[in-house]
Amino acid sequence: MSFSEDVLLTKLMAVNETQESIVKISQWILFHRRHADQAAVAWYKYLAQAPENRKLGLFYLANEVVQQSRAKKKDEFVNAFANVFPDAIGESYKHLTPSTQNKLRRLVDVLKQRSIFPPTTIQAIETRLSSGGGPTKKIGNGISGSSLGIPSIPSQLTTLSALQKTESDSSVNADINLKKALNDYSNIFDGETLPAPPVYNSQLSLLITKLNSAEASLNSLLTTRRGLVNELRRLLETNERNLKNTESQLKDLVEKNKHASETKQELAEILVGSTEEQESTTPADSPSAPNVEELTPPATESFTPPAVSYDDAIDDSVAPAYSPNSSDEEDEDDDEPSAKKQKTAIENEPAPTIGTDLEGLDPEVAAFLSNLAPS
Repeated sequence: MSFSEDVLLTKLMAVNETQESIVKISQWILFHRRHADQAAVAWYKYLAQAPENRKLGLFYLANEVVQQSRAKKKDEFVNAFANVFPDAIGESYKHLTPSTQNKLRRLVDVLKQRSIFPPTTIQAIETRLSSGGGPTKKIGNGISGSSLGIPSIPSQLTTLSALQKTESDSSVNADINLKKALNDYSNIFDGETLPAPPVYNSQLSLLITKLNSAEASLNSLLTTRRGLVNELRRLLETNERNLKNTESQLKDLVEKNKHASETKQELAEILVGSTEEQESTTPADSPSAPNVEELTPPATESFTPPAVSYDDAIDDSVAPAYSPNSSDEEDEDDDEPSAKKQKTAIENEPAPTIGTDLEGLDPEVAAFLSNLAPS
C-alpha cells in the first residue's frame, strides 16, 4: 500500500498498547522511510488530538520506530521524530495520570541509555519533564524558542504563527471527525440489508452525532482559515506599502547622488581651469644650470704615417729619365725657358706662305690673299 497521510491516520487510530499492534504498524511506517518527516508530523498532530488513554500507545509506537531505525542504521526516522518528540512530551505529560507519567519516564530513560536521540534532544525532553510539561523559553546553550531550538519569530508574524498553528490543529481534528462520520455513514447506508428498527435508530442517532461533530470541526477550521487568509492579506498590504515607500526612497536617493556627483565634477573643472590660469600668468623660476665638470680631452698619441715605398707613390712612366750628364741648369732651362730663348725661337720660325694653301677658301678671300703675296 502506498503512503498517504490519510492511510497513516487510519492506522494511528487503530494503535493500542499491545505489542502486536505496535510492531505491525511500526513496520508499515518503517517501510515508507522516504516519508519519514511527513509521518513524524502526522504522528505529532494526531497525538495532540488523541484521547488521554491512547497517548501512551502512540509514544510506544514512536519508540519502536526510532529504535528499529537506529538498529538498521537508517536515521531518517530518528531525525524526523527528534524534531517533534520534545514538544510531544511537553504537551502530553501534564495531562497524563501519574501511573502513565511514570511509564513515559521509563520510556525516556530507555531512549537516553541507548542514545537513540542526539544529546540535545534528550536534554530538551528532560527539561520538559522536569518542568511538568509545557513550552520552555531556553534550552541547552540558551537558544530561545521551543525545545527544538527554533528561534523566536518576528513580532509582525506572531498573530500569523498562532493562526497557522490553530489551523494545523483544527485540520487534524476535522479530518479525524470527518473520516469517522463518513465511515459510519457508508456502513449504514451502503449495506445490503437493514438492521432491526431499534438498532437502526440507535445507529442513526450515533451517526447524526458524529456528523454534527464533523460539521462543527469543519466550521471551526473554516473560521480559522478565513482568519489566516485575512491576516496574510493584511501582511501583504503592509509589505506592499513598505515596498512602494522603499522604491520612492531609493529613487530620491539616486537623484541626490547624481546631483552631488555632477556638482563635484563641475567644481573639479573650475579648480583645474584656475590652476592653469595661475600657471600662465606667473612665470616659473628658471632652473639654474647644473654644474658640469669641465671636460679634459684625453691624451692622444702622435700619429706617424706608415712608410710608403717610392715605387708605390710615383708612376715610373711619368717620372723623368735621369741622365748622369744633366745638371741643375739644364733642368731649369727645360722647366722654365727664358724670354731670350722664346724670342729667338719666334724669330727663327719661317713666315707663313700665302697662296700656297688657298684651296677650300672663299674665292674673294682667296683673291685678296693672293694680292698680298709677294710677287
